[in-house]
Amino acid sequence: MSLNVSGAPLGLGETAEQQLHAVWETLDDIMIEVMKEGFLPVERPNYAPPVLQASWLDNLTPESYHLLNAQLSAWKSYAQSIITILECGIEECDNEMDQLGASIRSQARKAAKKPTADDVKDLVKINPRYNELRQKRQMFLQKKKLVEPHFDRYGRDLRILSRALEMRGQELGTVGRGDARGPRREF
Repeated sequence: MSLNVSGAPLGLGETAEQQLHAVWETLDDIMIEVMKEGFLPVERPNYAPPVLQASWLDNLTPESYHLLNAQLSAWKSYAQSIITILECGIEECDNEMDQLGASIRSQARKAAKKPTADDVKDLVKINPRYNELRQKRQMFLQKKKLVEPHFDRYGRDLRILSRALEMRGQELGTVGRGDARGPRREF
């Protein structure tokens, strides 16, 4: 590449990259601050995530509905906390990559009289720290994509369970309102 006459890779240098990383790596510190405010991390439930079966809806007791709802809610909260942590990690990577890329682009402009946009983009992409961040970001995104369907399913299952409970309550609530079906039963 014609941009770098010395042959040395453009970048900030290891110490400057570590300092840049320290600036943008904030998640652990923020999590500690949030915990001091009383918001503790959502712990992983100590049971397998329930999978709602349509056949259960007519046969569940009120206690079973309550238990299933609590379990689905716990897993949904846990999944949401994981997604949030991953989004925070992605944001850290994006910000550090943006700053690192800006520094490399600036150095490239200084090193060459007229660098092309493609030359500058290539210099950013071949920087070792930039690639570490790209890989880290990719891993966060992949994990997020794997967790999100479970979060969505827990939400759908909770809505289905809520609707089934509402329908069952209406069904049971109509009994005993002066009709011939007998006395009203409480659900």
